[in-house]
Amino acid sequence: MDNITINEGYIKKYYLYIDDSCKFYNQKDDHVIYSYVLLDKEKRDEFNEKYIESMKNIRMLGKHIENKKYDKNDLSLWYSWIDEKYKANDIFSKYKTAINKKNKKNIDKYEKLFSIFNNNCIDFGSVSWCKKGEDSTKFIQVNSDRALNDLQKKKFMIISIVKKIIDDNLLESNAFLKIYLDVETDDNIDLELKASIIENYLMQIPNPPYFYINKMLYARYAKKINISVEYLESDKSFPIQFADILANATNKILNKNLDLELFFPYFKNYSINFLVKSLFSFDVIDMSSSNNIKKCNSC
Repeated sequence: MDNITINEGYIKKYYLYIDDSCKFYNQKDDHVIYSYVLLDKEKRDEFNEKYIESMKNIRMLGKHIENKKYDKNDLSLWYSWIDEKYKANDIFSKYKTAINKKNKKNIDKYEKLFSIFNNNCIDFGSVSWCKKGEDSTKFIQVNSDRALNDLQKKKFMIISIVKKIIDDNLLESNAFLKIYLDVETDDNIDLELKASIIENYLMQIPNPPYFYINKMLYARYAKKINISVEYLESDKSFPIQFADILANATNKILNKNLDLELFFPYFKNYSINFLVKSLFSFDVIDMSSSNNIKKCNSC
């Protein structure tokens, strides 16, 4: 149900898709990145159509599929036709190869996909946990169990995203926010249990004084946003696949010190705000230009 009526009131539904890059337990990563794509029903249909049209060119699915027009009623078929998700690493690697070989036809194929960045059908961004700033996180309870400790940090990353999209006035008051997280396989916590833990955390009523986490929780509470959380396989979600591209690009900049304009030349020709909220300085960094500082304050 996309528009929910309660006591004759109108509630708008939004969809927030989140994927990550890097892990809290991996010592090689200075940053852990959570990237998101926010859509409403109409924008979700538009996004899916644009994503499918782009992937048809890249994947070479055959004339019978390439000539088929998008129909939202065929979405489950498109998941099977496009098959496995196309990993961000594969996309960037083949894009780079096309540039090095000056293969304009292939460059155009990938840049059609990247053009979704420059389309107003989506709101997107990232948050980055800087491990060098972890002394600032003493207000987060830690647990001796690695999976539970990481889950604490995961909850904080997600509430940071929710706080950011509320601060950016991207959600109406009294809205319903459905959060989809990419399925994880690096811990032994049941997915339904983990989704329930995250959902209960996001929906809790904050207690004053409103510092740190309570301040973030209060933003949701004050705007009366209802939240539901679910894990979803990325090969059944095109927005999660696109969030994977965002997270991968952010990872390459923050962890590998790559210039976005060099590794992702598409950004040279367009004015795109590639914004990353850095924790725990809470600065918002625009990484879409080489003139901007690429690191958070802790780095």
